[in-house]
Amino acid sequence: MLWVLHLRPELRADVDHASRGVRTVLTGFFISLNLFFIAFLRREAKVGWTQVALLTVLADLMLMFLSWLMTLDLPEGLLQHAIDDLPWPLGPI
Repeated sequence: MLWVLHLRPELRADVDHASRGVRTVLTGFFISLNLFFIAFLRREAKVGWTQVALLTVLADLMLMFLSWLMTLDLPEGLLQHAIDDLPWPLGPI
């Protein structure tokens, strides 16, 4: 993805948005969101690995609680369809 850095700023956002969509289709919403949290916190917020892990776990807990509260089934990706018997946030309820 280093070639994205050489694009004009208005195109860079479009390519980044498209790559997030591809990631979501391949890995599913929950895994893709975790990858986004880690990449954003390291690259944009410039925080250490300990804080990245803590904030990602807290965001996961909040997302799982809200999903449970609203009986929300998060979108699955191709990876999650290929592997059976995944636990709840990764697989179906």
